[in-house]
Amino acid sequence: IPLIPHAGNSWHGMSGKSEEDCKLTTCHTWKEAGNGLRTTFKKLTDKCDLKTNTRVREVTVLSSGKKRVYDEFDKFIDVDRVIFACPSNAVGNILK
Repeated sequence: IPLIPHAGNSWHGMSGKSEEDCKLTTCHTWKEAGNGLRTTFKKLTDKCDLKTNTRVREVTVLSSGKKRVYDEFDKFIDVDRVIFACPSNAVGNILK
């Protein structure tokens, strides 16, 4: 999200919300951050055991605070943290 919205990256005007609304039209901070999202994702996942291309069926929180992650084949792993990279309504269906 741009830190300082201006005419080149946002729309300003009256809307149903207010007389002086602002709608951001570009996202310069991600777009111009080196290699963008790939670099940011690499930094966030550095030193992590990352699982991708895995269909998660359910995540439960154990009494120890760890999370038990079940896949579509009913296999599970216990982990410290789970990052949901999916639509929020999917999280509601997965997190128990």
